[in-house]
Amino acid sequence: MYIFGGFYDSSNFSRAIYLFVPEDNSITKVGTLPYPIGQAPGAWDGEKIYLVGGRGPGPNKYIVIFTPRD
Repeated sequence: MYIFGGFYDSSNFSRAIYLFVPEDNSITKVGTLPYPIGQAPGAWDGEKIYLVGGRGPGPNKYIVIFTPRD
């Protein structure tokens, strides 16, 4: 499961991308977003993950595309 951004409080948003593996309860940082973002809906097309809009201090009218590595 990938975790994108998020926020620590109402003005401190994250740029981190994490991979969470429930089977062994591990979490690893795997990337960084181009700008801080929170509450962005995402979609998976079998190859890429698309984050649309969201909240935060950044330019949230864009789509961020993330390609997970195997």
